[in-house]
Amino acid sequence: MNPPIKFTDVSGCNLQLTQQMSAFCKVASPANEKGTQFAPTKPANRDYTTSAIARMLNCVQQDTKYPPTLPEISLK
Repeated sequence: MNPPIKFTDVSGCNLQLTQQMSAFCKVASPANEKGTQFAPTKPANRDYTTSAIARMLNCVQQDTKYPPTLPEISLK
């Protein structure tokens, strides 16, 4: 597990969920991959959604504590 990202624009039960998802192989990551905003009310682009799914699948398949870097992500 990674330390959770402390998103500045998420609160309540959504805060707990996004922090858990960010700690688990950085499945939840900041908007545009930088900063501390998750942007929960903005639509996700297909590339962002695909990256989150790929991170989760790779982490589960590899059973690793550390997420793969973006260039290493692949959909097998």
